[in-house]
Amino acid sequence: MIDRIKISINFGSTDIPVGELVEAERRYFFTYDSDFPAETMRLSPFKLPFDKNLAHEVSEKERRVFGGVHGVFADSLPDGWGLLLIKRSVESRGRFFLDLTPLDLLSFAGERTLGALRYRPVQILESGGDSNTLDLAKIGRESEKIFEGEESKILGSLFRLGGSPGGARPKVLAAIGRDKNTHRIIKSDLNTLPENFEHWIIKFRGKGDAADEAIAEFLYMQAAKSAGLIVPECDLFESKGQKFFGVKRFDIESSGKRYHMHSLAGLLHADFRTPALDYKDFLKATKLLTQSQSDVRMGFRIAVFNVFFHNRDDHAKNFSFLMDETGRWRLAPAYDLTYSNGPGGEHTTSVLGEGKNITEDLLIKLGETAGIGRKDCLLIIDEVKLARVYAVKNLVEWGLKKHPLVMRLE
Repeated sequence: MIDRIKISINFGSTDIPVGELVEAERRYFFTYDSDFPAETMRLSPFKLPFDKNLAHEVSEKERRVFGGVHGVFADSLPDGWGLLLIKRSVESRGRFFLDLTPLDLLSFAGERTLGALRYRPVQILESGGDSNTLDLAKIGRESEKIFEGEESKILGSLFRLGGSPGGARPKVLAAIGRDKNTHRIIKSDLNTLPENFEHWIIKFRGKGDAADEAIAEFLYMQAAKSAGLIVPECDLFESKGQKFFGVKRFDIESSGKRYHMHSLAGLLHADFRTPALDYKDFLKATKLLTQSQSDVRMGFRIAVFNVFFHNRDDHAKNFSFLMDETGRWRLAPAYDLTYSNGPGGEHTTSVLGEGKNITEDLLIKLGETAGIGRKDCLLIIDEVKLARVYAVKNLVEWGLKKHPLVMRLE
């Protein structure tokens, strides 16, 4: 069991010491490194301000909501799929999963987190088994085995490939050649890719997902792009007759340059598992953090898209921000855009208090509270609605006639 973690941040060249997270009698304290350049890097400005003489203790809410650590570090904790892999691995060796501390989980994440934060010492979940070429179909089969409670011989490899990124669905971090035919595993120490390769995330079906889930998510991302949202490049990858959805990572460039990534949940210490926030909070936080009205407008566009495309799983971890090495923050590209009903059929993030019956007038009022004029609000709404028309057409052309968005608009 680990009782202290050293945290650093690396934007692609050298490690910059951030501080230390320490456990003492089940209480957790974070202390900034005295040399951390806090005047330019605001790691988590709303909830973890810099004070080299202060040990920030994890609050009761942070223990309950974030598994025992501050929100900015909770963004690095495995959840969903990653936690399932850790549980299966440690229990197969006679250990109790519930005995693991948040520091243990951060040490499993180690240097393979999304974003720029690094945690040491690093614990290896299981050793051996990696090959240079990814067999996507095999990974999909092994993932299904784990969901069904069966043993998998590549459990450790699955965690190294994609156990750290959050989310319930299985995924792998992969280096993808520009011809989209060669797939290589990203090693934990791979800071620069081979020529013509890029960092991607490839997703696999989760438990209960439809067989055409990959196609549906791909088409939703295409619709988001046509609706004016900034989205990462995405593609469909085939393996042995199956299709898998992949998205280019926006937290790291091919050169190895990285960005510090912070979710809205971690930034505001909001519980992403429950309806804890309103889009008004999202837009306000965007303005305060980025100081960019352009980013606020993009946040509003995301809200409009989620309403008209019935993406009601719009919880606080599905919005993020990126900070570069100069300390400049910006809104991250939109991600995890799918048709979903949300808790009780309502949006997880409400629109001025309304979670279900959201009208255009209410969206306009939301935009106006964020300093967006009525004319611009109407223009954004019209652009998203037009994108929805073409999205329905594309879903039908791809054979998804029974997709719920198509059924709702028939």
